[in-house]
Amino acid sequence: MPAEPLAELGVVPSARAWVAFDARLAVAAMVPLAVALSAAFLQPVRPAALLIAVAGTALAGRRRTTAVWAWAAIVPLTTILAWGMLSAPRALPALASCATFLSPPMLWRVAELGVILALIAVLARWLAPAPRHIPRAGVQRRLVALTGTAGIVIAPLAVVMGEAASRQFFGSVRIEIGLAGAILPALIFAFANATLEETVYRGVLLGWLEPALGTTGAILAQAAAFGLAHNGLDYVASPLPVILAMFATGAIAGFIVKRTGSLFVPIVIHAAFDVALYYGLACRIS
Repeated sequence: MPAEPLAELGVVPSARAWVAFDARLAVAAMVPLAVALSAAFLQPVRPAALLIAVAGTALAGRRRTTAVWAWAAIVPLTTILAWGMLSAPRALPALASCATFLSPPMLWRVAELGVILALIAVLARWLAPAPRHIPRAGVQRRLVALTGTAGIVIAPLAVVMGEAASRQFFGSVRIEIGLAGAILPALIFAFANATLEETVYRGVLLGWLEPALGTTGAILAQAAAFGLAHNGLDYVASPLPVILAMFATGAIAGFIVKRTGSLFVPIVIHAAFDVALYYGLACRIS
């Protein structure tokens, strides 16, 4: 998704201008941040965390307190975390739906993206005017070309190496990668999932926490949430390496977003890796 529509929602952090840490605002942001990190790491508390986030946003908004943007920042995050606890519909056998536009994982993720973008739009309008530190931003053509080329290279490599890379964390995984019809559903799923997560973490969470935590603090906070959210019950080994890797990835992506003023680069690179995720979800043999 291009940067401008996301900027219209007020979720694209500014380029170049580094926001300083504000101790007074940071204190007000500590409670919502603690709720977000707890929900990311502990799956059982996610529904309760969503209710707390909504209640905190409503209360802070009614009182017009300085914490309102911090509370609002965690509503989309706790929503996708709670959504992740739901079971995606499985209307068709895995391989039968892998190569069609009726693919349950693809449709489920597209629906989730639509819900979250609508939620962000409602929050941004309710809390208007949007903060000045979140302006519109474009992407240079050269950067578009380099990012697109990188994505084209990464996607097939990720699919081919997916089984081996995931085996040490999730056990034996076999996927069918020879179905030509699976390419388009995989791309739709990948861009939907990447847009969803980059908008929530590097867009809303980073942009709306930045006035309180400063740029460095906001980058680290969203990266911590991103890393902790990759904790789960399906690991056969310690999830710590994955959590740390996702933290580092989130921090790098946050820096890129801040430097370019756009979510374009992280979305494309993220989507390239998520093509393999689609195959693991929809085209899995065992």
